[in-house]
Amino acid sequence: YDVIVGNPNASKKILFQGAIHAREYIVVPLMMQQLEYLAAGFTNNGTYMTQPLSNILGQVAFHFVPMLNPDGVTISQMGENGIQSEELRQTMQAAYAADKASSRTTVSYEEYMRRWKANARGVDLNYNFAANWEGINVSLTHPSANGYKGTNPLSESESQAIANLIQGTGFNAVINYHAMGNVIYWDTQINQKAAESKALANAVHALNGYSVLGSKGVGGLKDWLQQAAGIPGITIEVGRSTCPVSFSEYPAIWNQNKAVPATLGYYVATH
Repeated sequence: YDVIVGNPNASKKILFQGAIHAREYIVVPLMMQQLEYLAAGFTNNGTYMTQPLSNILGQVAFHFVPMLNPDGVTISQMGENGIQSEELRQTMQAAYAADKASSRTTVSYEEYMRRWKANARGVDLNYNFAANWEGINVSLTHPSANGYKGTNPLSESESQAIANLIQGTGFNAVINYHAMGNVIYWDTQINQKAAESKALANAVHALNGYSVLGSKGVGGLKDWLQQAAGIPGITIEVGRSTCPVSFSEYPAIWNQNKAVPATLGYYVATH
């Protein structure tokens, strides 16, 4: 689902997407509550930087895709019983057997499911974009809970969907929510929008105090945006506990991130 808050016909547009990795589903309620917070600020005559929030919402279309990988989230939460397709369940079983045989995992099948990052076809969607794709995990040639890049860039329906949305909409910025580490990644190789991406990262850092770091720039959605699409963006990693991040952290995560959409919406509206 792509949920739009604000003026859908505005010339300025910003995208927030989350749960591209299955086990990082703590970002879904965060983004849903951010949506609610924006709407409440509009109806309650809220302000940001002395401006009525209604002014920002009038100038910017806020797009939210809270769960890019719903099948994968289901696997992490419910195991293979959450997947109705027998063919996909067999793919998951084969992925576990192959990863165990190659010593990529030593955990039980149930724990392997809980830690699942990929989609139901065993493709790590954040490695499925044309950003140095050829050099990613070249020795991993089978579907897996994590790390398998697929047969070619955009081989998966989920990565195709977000790429089509981005290419068809013309976003001024894209914010990617992940878990974990309390860190903001802003850079990549051959970054066409380095200054703008660093400004976005600094604006978020001022709110939540997360560390601001570069990144290797291989295959990720952010890297594809900055390298090929020429769109500034950042990745915000929330939480400190091992994924799936404990929901005992959620109040802190919410307080750290509730104002991120308004802050970045204001940035987009004024730049």
